[in-house]
Amino acid sequence: MTQYERKIAAINKILNSAENYIKKNGINSLDINEICKEAGLTKGAFYHHFKNKQHLLLELLNRWINKVSSQVEIPISGDFNTTELIFYIIEKMSPSFEQAESQLPIFLELYIKAISDKNLKKYVLKSYNSFLDFFSDLLKEGMSKGYIKKENPTQVAKILFSITLGLLIQGLIDPSGENWNELAKKSVRMLLS
Repeated sequence: MTQYERKIAAINKILNSAENYIKKNGINSLDINEICKEAGLTKGAFYHHFKNKQHLLLELLNRWINKVSSQVEIPISGDFNTTELIFYIIEKMSPSFEQAESQLPIFLELYIKAISDKNLKKYVLKSYNSFLDFFSDLLKEGMSKGYIKKENPTQVAKILFSITLGLLIQGLIDPSGENWNELAKKSVRMLLS
């Protein structure tokens, strides 16, 4: 195993252990000693790869976002109108969210923690603004082509984000209580019509 492969393996062990720890104990009581013990690594190894707990949390958030977004390929061209493209994204993301179900509570906890943690908030805002930019641009295009009614695209993107978070939370609380995929489509249809 090369030095680079050992580095990646150690980072993944730490991230996996941190995910397990947070699932059991929450973010606020994050214990580096326990994470290192489960990973089979020393604290020195932890601090070799991560500056601090904050850096670890940012990497967990980044890892989760990359895992979900890597499973969704958005067609650059095609005959999609804006609403159809959003439905396509919902279809593609649903399995990603189902596979990442155990990471969703961590994702939500990181967002909540970002409210009071300035450094984490900067990173969360970056991912949030990327979401808004992507959907605002998509909405502007749909409005210019007459696919959807003209509204403030940034405000509509914020509403889409709110709907997404709300559906995620409801899906975690009551996974079989609704067809969340269809409810997401219905919400988008109502918002954009």
